[in-house]
Amino acid sequence: MADTEFKVFAQLLATKYRKGRKVEAFAQELFKEIYLPESEDDPDENTLPRTYRGYYYGQNDITELASQIAGSLDTSNFASYLQTASDGTIESLCEAFCPWYPDIDADNHCQRIAARFKDLIDYAAAPKTKIAPPAIVAGRGVPGLLIDYNALMRKHGVSFVRKVESAIYGEMVRINDFIYDSERPAPRIDLKKDGSYKFFTPDDDGTGTNFRGMIVFDLSILRLTQIPAISHDSLIFKNIADLPIDRIFQLYQTSPKQIFVVFDKKDAFTQTTQDIIDATTVIELHENGGELFGWSWAKKTKEMQEVKAADEQSVE
Repeated sequence: MADTEFKVFAQLLATKYRKGRKVEAFAQELFKEIYLPESEDDPDENTLPRTYRGYYYGQNDITELASQIAGSLDTSNFASYLQTASDGTIESLCEAFCPWYPDIDADNHCQRIAARFKDLIDYAAAPKTKIAPPAIVAGRGVPGLLIDYNALMRKHGVSFVRKVESAIYGEMVRINDFIYDSERPAPRIDLKKDGSYKFFTPDDDGTGTNFRGMIVFDLSILRLTQIPAISHDSLIFKNIADLPIDRIFQLYQTSPKQIFVVFDKKDAFTQTTQDIIDATTVIELHENGGELFGWSWAKKTKEMQEVKAADEQSVE
């Protein structure tokens, strides 16, 4: 049977919360605890028991139900549902969900697990982006990872791909927490069997967030793989606030691998970032003789202007 996201999630919780009940009743309870109906037409109630059973065992994905309830999720209520006084249960839950949330502990485990449930519902409800195999593209402007995930699934199974997914996400959480002092959610990546993917930041699809997500993903792959270098253009920084930019450049500076950054208008950054730029600049280009080849290809030279004038006179 397939290792769907919900199957893995539900069965991790089942060891402590199912308490001998039928799997379909337990699966339905999980959705009930995170979904707050906005009308009498309750998708949760209208879903058949056999469908919940299929969700629990990975025979069905939750896309249809997720698309109906994604806009009315209450993670606080689900966190309350998870509350327990058992130290053993808390320790077990922290260990089980550590691949998704490396910082999970006794103080935040309910909120982290609730966030995980919301994330997988959002994943299922979000539109898919189809890509041509074998490459998978993680975000706007991100080079394709030259990995055939379908081949990996055939050879190693879904669990292997989920481990890859978890490793990337764990690294993105660490990097994102440094950039934002753990105050904003990290981007997520979900690799699909059919060669599609989902890459987004929960509850935030702003331009700056999308570019920041791309940077966080790139830095994660740089840390986790043998890729020797990455490069970023100034365009991706324009919609990101000053403090995150400072933190991103600090990550650039401390990386043991090469990171090439091409940008303009250094004075637009804070002094912290300017100092890092000054200390690490390799090539600095400017007008009036400081161009890469000594002149600007974009400007008309005096000779070009004279030739054009001569051509215009000959036409007359």
